[in-house]
Amino acid sequence: GKRPVLVADLVSRVLDISDLGPMIGAKPAAVRPADGRVLPEIPFKTDRWDSVDADVKLTARALRHPASVPLEDLVTHMKLKDSVLTLDPLAFGYAGGRLDAVVSLDGHSLPIAARAQVRARKIQIAKLMPGFKLSKSGIGQINGEFDLAGKGDSVRQMLATSNGKVGLVIANGEISKLMMETAGLHLWEILELKLGGDRPVKVRCGVADFDVTKGVMQAQALVFDTAVTTILGTGTIDLAQETL
Repeated sequence: GKRPVLVADLVSRVLDISDLGPMIGAKPAAVRPADGRVLPEIPFKTDRWDSVDADVKLTARALRHPASVPLEDLVTHMKLKDSVLTLDPLAFGYAGGRLDAVVSLDGHSLPIAARAQVRARKIQIAKLMPGFKLSKSGIGQINGEFDLAGKGDSVRQMLATSNGKVGLVIANGEISKLMMETAGLHLWEILELKLGGDRPVKVRCGVADFDVTKGVMQAQALVFDTAVTTILGTGTIDLAQETL
Protein backbone atom coordinates (compact mmCIF):
# COMPACT_ATOMS: atom_id res chain seq x y z
CA GLY A 1 0.00 0.00 0.00
CA LYS A 2 0.91 3.67 0.09
CA ARG A 3 2.18 3.35 3.68
CA PRO A 4 4.08 0.63 5.54
CA VAL A 5 1.98 -1.32 8.05
CA LEU A 6 3.20 -2.33 11.50
CA VAL A 7 1.46 -5.38 12.99
CA ALA A 8 2.37 -6.67 16.46
CA ASP A 9 0.98 -8.83 19.25
CA LEU A 10 2.90 -8.12 22.45
CA VAL A 11 2.63 -9.89 25.81
CA SER A 12 4.37 -8.64 28.96
CA ARG A 13 4.49 -10.59 32.19
CA VAL A 14 5.27 -7.41 34.17
CA LEU A 15 4.96 -3.87 32.76
CA ASP A 16 6.29 -0.81 34.60
CA ILE A 17 3.43 1.69 34.33
CA SER A 18 5.86 4.64 34.45
CA ASP A 19 7.15 3.54 31.03
CA LEU A 20 3.74 4.39 29.53
CA GLY A 21 3.80 7.98 30.83
CA PRO A 22 5.69 9.55 27.90
CA MET A 23 3.21 7.97 25.46
CA ILE A 24 0.45 10.23 26.82
CA GLY A 25 2.65 13.28 27.33
CA ALA A 26 3.48 12.82 31.00
CA LYS A 27 6.81 14.13 32.23
CA PRO A 28 9.08 12.02 34.45
CA ALA A 29 8.59 12.71 38.16
CA ALA A 30 12.01 14.38 38.35
CA VAL A 31 11.03 17.14 35.89
CA ARG A 32 7.38 17.74 36.74
CA PRO A 33 6.38 21.41 36.97
CA ALA A 34 6.53 23.18 40.32
CA ASP A 35 2.88 24.31 39.99
CA GLY A 36 1.77 20.86 41.11
CA ARG A 37 -0.43 20.13 38.09
CA VAL A 38 -0.82 16.49 37.13
CA LEU A 39 -2.51 16.35 33.71
CA PRO A 40 -0.04 15.46 30.91
CA GLU A 41 0.90 18.51 28.86
CA ILE A 42 3.57 17.40 26.34
CA PRO A 43 1.93 17.69 22.87
CA PHE A 44 1.41 14.79 20.49
CA LYS A 45 3.22 15.25 17.18
CA THR A 46 0.80 14.24 14.44
CA ASP A 47 2.87 15.37 11.44
CA ARG A 48 4.18 11.81 10.94
CA TRP A 49 0.99 9.91 11.73
CA ASP A 50 0.26 9.56 8.01
CA SER A 51 3.65 7.91 7.35
CA VAL A 52 2.63 4.50 8.75
CA ASP A 53 -0.43 2.44 9.63
CA ALA A 54 -0.38 0.16 12.67
CA ASP A 55 -2.34 -2.64 14.32
CA VAL A 56 -0.81 -3.45 17.71
CA LYS A 57 -2.16 -5.53 20.58
CA LEU A 58 -0.60 -5.32 24.04
CA THR A 59 -1.37 -7.52 27.03
CA ALA A 60 0.33 -6.88 30.37
CA ARG A 61 -0.49 -9.57 32.90
CA ALA A 62 0.78 -7.52 35.85
CA LEU A 63 1.69 -3.86 36.32
CA ARG A 64 4.44 -2.36 38.45
CA HIS A 65 3.17 0.92 39.87
CA PRO A 66 3.15 3.16 42.96
CA ALA A 67 1.16 1.77 45.89
CA SER A 68 -1.32 4.66 45.57
CA VAL A 69 -2.28 3.59 42.01
CA PRO A 70 -4.28 0.33 42.24
CA LEU A 71 -3.78 -0.86 38.63
CA GLU A 72 -3.65 -4.62 38.11
CA ASP A 73 -3.38 -5.55 34.41
CA LEU A 74 -3.73 -4.05 30.95
CA VAL A 75 -5.19 -5.11 27.61
CA THR A 76 -5.25 -2.73 24.66
CA HIS A 77 -5.62 -2.82 20.88
CA MET A 78 -4.18 0.20 19.09
CA LYS A 79 -4.92 1.01 15.46
CA LEU A 80 -3.43 3.84 13.43
CA LYS A 81 -5.11 4.31 10.07
CA ASP A 82 -5.03 7.41 7.85
CA SER A 83 -3.79 9.56 10.78
CA VAL A 84 -6.61 8.40 13.08
CA LEU A 85 -5.43 6.67 16.25
CA THR A 86 -7.86 4.44 18.16
CA LEU A 87 -7.49 2.40 21.33
CA ASP A 88 -10.33 -0.12 21.35
CA PRO A 89 -10.29 -1.50 23.95
CA LEU A 90 -8.08 0.18 26.51
CA ALA A 91 -8.87 -1.99 29.53
CA PHE A 92 -7.32 -1.99 33.00
CA GLY A 93 -7.88 -4.11 36.06
CA TYR A 94 -8.36 -1.39 38.68
CA ALA A 95 -8.94 -1.71 42.44
CA GLY A 96 -10.57 -5.12 42.11
CA GLY A 97 -12.80 -4.02 39.21
CA ARG A 98 -12.40 -2.94 35.58
CA LEU A 99 -11.91 0.23 33.58
CA ASP A 100 -12.92 -0.30 29.93
CA ALA A 101 -12.32 2.57 27.54
CA VAL A 102 -12.52 3.43 23.86
CA VAL A 103 -10.30 6.36 22.87
CA SER A 104 -9.97 8.02 19.46
CA LEU A 105 -7.59 10.78 18.34
CA ASP A 106 -8.14 12.29 14.88
CA GLY A 107 -4.79 13.56 13.60
CA HIS A 108 -6.42 15.20 10.56
CA SER A 109 -7.91 17.84 12.84
CA LEU A 110 -5.81 20.77 14.04
CA PRO A 111 -5.80 20.66 16.99
CA ILE A 112 -6.48 16.94 17.49
CA ALA A 113 -10.15 15.98 17.91
CA ALA A 114 -10.34 13.49 20.77
CA ARG A 115 -13.07 11.39 22.34
CA ALA A 116 -12.94 9.03 25.31
CA GLN A 117 -15.72 6.74 26.51
CA VAL A 118 -14.98 4.96 29.79
CA ARG A 119 -16.95 2.43 31.82
CA ALA A 120 -15.96 1.72 35.44
CA ARG A 121 -17.30 -1.53 36.85
CA LYS A 122 -17.13 -3.01 40.36
CA ILE A 123 -14.33 -0.75 41.60
CA GLN A 124 -13.71 -1.68 45.26
CA ILE A 125 -13.54 1.47 47.37
CA ALA A 126 -11.45 -0.23 50.07
CA LYS A 127 -8.81 -1.02 47.42
CA LEU A 128 -9.18 2.41 45.83
CA MET A 129 -8.12 4.05 49.11
CA PRO A 130 -5.85 1.46 50.78
CA GLY A 131 -4.49 3.93 53.35
CA PHE A 132 -7.97 4.93 54.55
CA LYS A 133 -9.26 3.14 57.68
CA LEU A 134 -12.63 1.70 56.71
CA SER A 135 -14.74 -1.15 58.04
CA LYS A 136 -13.17 -4.55 57.56
CA SER A 137 -16.30 -5.80 55.80
CA GLY A 138 -15.64 -3.42 52.91
CA ILE A 139 -17.74 -0.47 51.81
CA GLY A 140 -19.06 -1.40 48.40
CA GLN A 141 -18.39 -0.75 44.77
CA ILE A 142 -18.23 2.14 42.33
CA ASN A 143 -19.72 1.92 38.85
CA GLY A 144 -19.61 4.77 36.39
CA GLU A 145 -19.70 6.14 32.85
CA PHE A 146 -17.52 8.87 31.31
CA ASP A 147 -18.13 10.28 27.83
CA LEU A 148 -15.94 13.26 26.92
CA ALA A 149 -14.95 14.92 23.64
CA GLY A 150 -12.48 17.77 23.25
CA LYS A 151 -9.81 19.32 21.06
CA GLY A 152 -6.13 19.84 21.80
CA ASP A 153 -2.65 18.58 21.11
CA SER A 154 -2.07 17.33 24.67
CA VAL A 155 -4.18 15.46 27.22
CA ARG A 156 -4.40 18.64 29.32
CA GLN A 157 -5.71 20.69 26.38
CA MET A 158 -8.18 17.98 25.39
CA LEU A 159 -9.67 17.90 28.88
CA ALA A 160 -9.60 21.69 29.20
CA THR A 161 -11.89 21.97 26.14
CA SER A 162 -13.98 18.87 26.75
CA ASN A 163 -17.75 18.51 26.71
CA GLY A 164 -19.81 15.54 27.85
CA LYS A 165 -20.98 13.66 30.93
CA VAL A 166 -19.40 12.00 33.97
CA GLY A 167 -21.42 9.83 36.33
CA LEU A 168 -20.55 7.59 39.30
CA VAL A 169 -22.75 5.42 41.53
CA ILE A 170 -21.87 3.74 44.85
CA ALA A 171 -24.00 0.87 46.13
CA ASN A 172 -24.08 -2.24 48.32
CA GLY A 173 -21.67 -1.20 51.01
CA GLU A 174 -20.86 -0.08 54.51
CA ILE A 175 -18.90 2.80 55.96
CA SER A 176 -17.68 3.94 59.35
CA LYS A 177 -20.58 5.26 61.44
CA LEU A 178 -18.17 7.59 63.25
CA MET A 179 -17.15 9.09 59.92
CA MET A 180 -20.76 9.78 58.98
CA GLU A 181 -21.69 11.20 62.39
CA THR A 182 -18.63 13.45 62.19
CA ALA A 183 -19.65 14.63 58.71
CA GLY A 184 -23.10 15.48 60.09
CA LEU A 185 -21.65 17.15 63.23
CA HIS A 186 -23.78 14.94 65.48
CA LEU A 187 -21.78 15.66 68.64
CA TRP A 188 -23.60 13.36 71.08
CA GLU A 189 -23.39 10.39 68.69
CA ILE A 190 -19.71 11.12 68.05
CA LEU A 191 -19.03 11.00 71.81
CA GLU A 192 -20.93 7.70 72.17
CA LEU A 193 -18.92 6.09 69.37
CA LYS A 194 -15.63 7.45 70.77
CA LEU A 195 -16.42 5.80 74.09
CA GLY A 196 -18.10 2.62 72.87
CA GLY A 197 -16.22 1.99 69.63
CA ASP A 198 -16.98 2.53 65.98
CA ARG A 199 -19.22 0.24 63.92
CA PRO A 200 -20.28 0.04 60.27
CA VAL A 201 -23.44 1.59 58.88
CA LYS A 202 -25.17 0.70 55.62
CA VAL A 203 -24.64 2.84 52.54
CA ARG A 204 -28.00 3.28 50.81
CA CYS A 205 -26.59 5.00 47.75
CA GLY A 206 -24.03 7.47 46.49
CA VAL A 207 -24.39 9.42 43.24
CA ALA A 208 -22.09 11.91 41.51
CA ASP A 209 -23.43 13.25 38.21
CA PHE A 210 -21.64 15.99 36.24
CA ASP A 211 -22.29 17.87 33.03
CA VAL A 212 -19.01 18.93 31.40
CA THR A 213 -18.91 22.13 29.30
CA LYS A 214 -15.68 23.64 27.97
CA GLY A 215 -13.64 21.76 30.53
CA VAL A 216 -15.75 22.68 33.56
CA MET A 217 -17.56 19.86 35.37
CA GLN A 218 -20.78 21.17 36.96
CA ALA A 219 -22.39 18.93 39.57
CA GLN A 220 -25.98 18.04 38.72
CA ALA A 221 -26.23 15.67 41.68
CA LEU A 222 -23.90 14.90 44.59
CA VAL A 223 -25.55 12.64 47.16
CA PHE A 224 -24.19 10.19 49.73
CA ASP A 225 -26.97 8.57 51.77
CA THR A 226 -26.54 6.27 54.78
CA ALA A 227 -28.79 5.09 57.58
CA VAL A 228 -27.58 7.91 59.86
CA THR A 229 -26.64 10.83 57.61
CA THR A 230 -27.37 12.16 54.13
CA ILE A 231 -24.69 14.38 52.59
CA LEU A 232 -25.63 16.67 49.69
CA GLY A 233 -23.10 18.62 47.64
CA THR A 234 -22.77 21.23 44.91
CA GLY A 235 -19.82 22.59 43.02
CA THR A 236 -17.57 22.50 39.98
CA ILE A 237 -14.28 20.98 38.85
CA ASP A 238 -12.24 23.07 36.42
CA LEU A 239 -10.11 20.70 34.32
CA ALA A 240 -8.17 23.56 32.70
CA GLN A 241 -7.06 25.02 36.02
CA GLU A 242 -7.10 21.68 37.89
CA THR A 243 -9.15 23.22 40.69
CA LEU A 244 -12.40 22.29 42.42
